[in-house]
Amino acid sequence: MTLTTTPVIKNLPADFRSFYRLFRRACSASVLHRSAETVALRNLYRYTFRRAGLVYMRYKTESPDDEANVKRKAWLDSWNQRMDNTLSLLYNSSHTRGLPHQITKYLGHFIFVQRFRHRHTKDQGLTWNPQLPRDSPEYKPRPKKPATLAKQSKQEKMKQLADDALGHLREVARMAEGRDEVLFGSLKNYTRVKPRKTPPRLDRLPR
Repeated sequence: MTLTTTPVIKNLPADFRSFYRLFRRACSASVLHRSAETVALRNLYRYTFRRAGLVYMRYKTESPDDEANVKRKAWLDSWNQRMDNTLSLLYNSSHTRGLPHQITKYLGHFIFVQRFRHRHTKDQGLTWNPQLPRDSPEYKPRPKKPATLAKQSKQEKMKQLADDALGHLREVARMAEGRDEVLFGSLKNYTRVKPRKTPPRLDRLPR
């Protein structure tokens, strides 16, 4: 089965595409154009813009009097206001070294480290060799030394600590979004390194 990623949105208006490019530049400026943090922030907001683009296209193609379209209009108005506030946060982060800059700096760095850790964990494991039989000694677990067991136990504790930190970060981000009417992107999708088997329903409004 062919793997597909999130569908590419076509025929979006010029002002929407222009705002997306402006937002990408603002993400870079907010972290002083550091490459790692810039990529992390842009990845956080890419899913948000794709979802908004699909909702916008559905809103334009269906009847304005439809009940679902009225909800889309309200959702888009709220999204526009939140993105304007987020853009103001990124602008302040690029000009000051206060709280706005600390938020974007450490958020980008944290996401970059988490993504690297997730990819490194996925790459671990044995490599299949088609020249060896299935019962080859190469595929059998080897006895581990006490030092190795202690190291693995420490790594598991650090992994659990990092997972707990991500959960707390999501809760803090959601509370900040509700209080200050901003958006911190999608903190639940950045760890996925392989494309989905089926494209997600990005145009489905949250309940």
